[in-house]
Amino acid sequence: MAVRRVMVDTPAVAKRVVGQYDTFVFDCDGVIWGGADALPGVSDAVAHLQGLGKQIFFVSNNSTKDRATYVEKFHNVVGAKWVEAGHVFHSGYATAEYLVQQGMKGERVYVVGEAGLKREIEAVGCTVVTDDDNGWAKLNPDIEAARPAEPVAAVVVGNDFHWCATKLARAAAYLTAEGSRAQFVLTNPDIFNVVNGRRIPEAGSIAAAITSIIGRPPDVVCGKPSPMLFEILAAAHPSIDRASTVMVGDRLDTDIRFGASVGIDQLMVLTGAHSLEDVDACDEAAHPTYIAPGVAELVALAREA
Repeated sequence: MAVRRVMVDTPAVAKRVVGQYDTFVFDCDGVIWGGADALPGVSDAVAHLQGLGKQIFFVSNNSTKDRATYVEKFHNVVGAKWVEAGHVFHSGYATAEYLVQQGMKGERVYVVGEAGLKREIEAVGCTVVTDDDNGWAKLNPDIEAARPAEPVAAVVVGNDFHWCATKLARAAAYLTAEGSRAQFVLTNPDIFNVVNGRRIPEAGSIAAAITSIIGRPPDVVCGKPSPMLFEILAAAHPSIDRASTVMVGDRLDTDIRFGASVGIDQLMVLTGAHSLEDVDACDEAAHPTYIAPGVAELVALAREA
């Protein structure tokens, strides 16, 4: 079914969109940068919005980095030297906060994920159990030896560039062990990420493999489109007014649904995962408030008005 498009493709519309919001919440991958590089014109566009006095925050489903690494990338790649940890909220940070809320500080947590996720979880006082810690960095042909010796309070699954069958076996073993109360916690549901035009596996595909073994989905999802990430952001910045806040993202299934789930407008950009064809194919209730070619184009058009 074709949906009604509200395209930001003239200076007048762009000026109205930029002017009506006090707070801009940006996704990162496919919106601010693509892979290791900032998208063309985004650095100047974000600097212009910041110069207008807009509140700017960044929410990402990429759990592979910790907030300190995000800040470093904003400084060195985007040139946004004003960005601090308090401007960045991502699925790994939300996951760590969730574990604390569940009373897991000091508990053992098995983590399928990269170093950034492990650092976020360690920072809140959990004991991180990983395959590297137990000599399981590589696939062991004796898969039966992957049975855990001690229980964990949770199995946390994020994107893992070293994902293998042994990690699948260990995660399933922790979650299905007799008497296990371990929670199955997913950082974000993305099945893939688009980098330089290619689809790269994400945390959702790993969780799907675990679900296929244990027969149940994750108990909780911490990243977009779950409202959890926004609630953490709003608690840290109580001055945010949802009526004058917009979510800027490239994905209908995470970014746009996320904005809708927390009652804020959404602006979809066409520099990442989803296209106008995807918008046309989606249910009308899921369409974004606005669609723009990109962040740089949005600001450039607004400045022409």
